[in-house]
Amino acid sequence: VALRESLAEAELALASAALQQGRLAEAVDRANYVVVQYPGTEAMLGALALAARGHEQLGRPDEAEQALQQLESLLQVRRSR
Repeated sequence: VALRESLAEAELALASAALQQGRLAEAVDRANYVVVQYPGTEAMLGALALAARGHEQLGRPDEAEQALQQLESLLQVRRSR
């Protein structure tokens, strides 16, 4: 579990760096990779937020909204536990 979370966090850090450097498409791709490959990790939550921000900056409001809705759903599930 710790290794899986560490790998997800490393990938998220690369996505974040790409976003900060203006490589928006790469940032979104890396964030989506975290979501698909590391479901259930803490990093996945950050990846969804980053994907939403990247999509927004790319002018993709529908994709941004979808990522935010997925993040909100996951957070609601966690709160209900």
